[in-house]
Amino acid sequence: MRDLSPSRTRWWLALILIAALTARLLAGLYVERQVAARNARLPVKAQAPFLFPDSVNMHNMATNLARGLGHRDATGRWAWRMPAYQAFLALLYTVGFESAHSVRAVQAVLDTLNVLLIFLLGMRMFGRRPALYAAGMAAVYPFFVYFSALVLSETLAVTAILGVAYTQRRLLERFCAHRALLAGLVLGAATLVKASFAGLVVAFGLYHFIARARLGWRHCGLVCGVLLVGWAVVLAPWTIRNWVHLDAFVPLSTMGGYTLYESNSAFSDGGPNMGKIVFPPGTGTDDLSEAPRDRALREAALDWIRAHPGQFLRTSLRSFLRTWNVIPNYAQARTWPKILASLLSYVPVMALGLYALWRTRRAWRATWLLVVPVVYVALLHSVFMGSVRYRVPVMTCMILLAARGIQLLRAEERRDELSDRAL
Repeated sequence: MRDLSPSRTRWWLALILIAALTARLLAGLYVERQVAARNARLPVKAQAPFLFPDSVNMHNMATNLARGLGHRDATGRWAWRMPAYQAFLALLYTVGFESAHSVRAVQAVLDTLNVLLIFLLGMRMFGRRPALYAAGMAAVYPFFVYFSALVLSETLAVTAILGVAYTQRRLLERFCAHRALLAGLVLGAATLVKASFAGLVVAFGLYHFIARARLGWRHCGLVCGVLLVGWAVVLAPWTIRNWVHLDAFVPLSTMGGYTLYESNSAFSDGGPNMGKIVFPPGTGTDDLSEAPRDRALREAALDWIRAHPGQFLRTSLRSFLRTWNVIPNYAQARTWPKILASLLSYVPVMALGLYALWRTRRAWRATWLLVVPVVYVALLHSVFMGSVRYRVPVMTCMILLAARGIQLLRAEERRDELSDRAL
């Protein structure tokens, strides 16, 4: 099938990017209305310009950072979250974008640039036409549009995953040390956005060992070792900073133990349980400081898993299903327009992506590189609690696979049409 000309590609891409920015700015106005309606029901002291508690916590950290008080929240926790998104917010606050409305506008632009990055990655992997398919889907994908209007790290995480996928693709094309170093540095930067991305360095290392096995284990080991070094170099300043403030080795965040216990305890149901958890004796905020509490809660969660393997498996299944649910889990989001938006976007993307994987199973290396983040998130959020929110960044990979699926379907239709004409 003949590809599009460069000039037509540019026109289509411009229209897609205009549509993407328009949709995201409108989503910002919609969220502003949601915030206003929510605040109207609350007393003045409880009102906030955000919809979710996580946004308040991130805003507090970013405000302290912008004021020179350090990356810590209102309760004094120094390493509760990875710093990249709060640094992004602090930069916006410093240059005058201090309102939630202005943050939403900036994120609308950032997520429009994400659509452009999806196009560029799609061009590198599959050609102009599939790249436009991917950009078009990303421009109107409801979860990208909606989360760009929330003061949460998902939009920046989408940027991070696209950077990871691009550098891993370049590494696959030329399996050498300097490309591995760049890929490792980008993986480290992605981990600074979300601690949950930390294991991607292992996941991609395993992928490259399998994909490049014919080069020998020594060559693979050397290149993957450089990948790990690049990742560690980026995380080193954050780890040293945490050692200074907490007098403990904290390479990621101190939220890990809390989240693991929230996900694996007698109170777990596969989703968030804030406000419903009874913590083990001696692990309250008044009993232990930040780092020891993180360790104590992690140990309590692991003890519970060892003592309740059957319940752990059932909870893991619920977490998995929540992450990959075809409709929103959040009760207030289960209105018919939102359910239909989810069904009509998520289901086709997954179906087309799976079709592409099946069709390319014999030449799997390039296409299956996009599967690594998806499988990793699926496994991770079977151990940790599940939410539609956690799959948002890796849906970029599924959209690229879906574009490849459309390309393959159109090629089949073209062959069938030529066969019919021959008859």
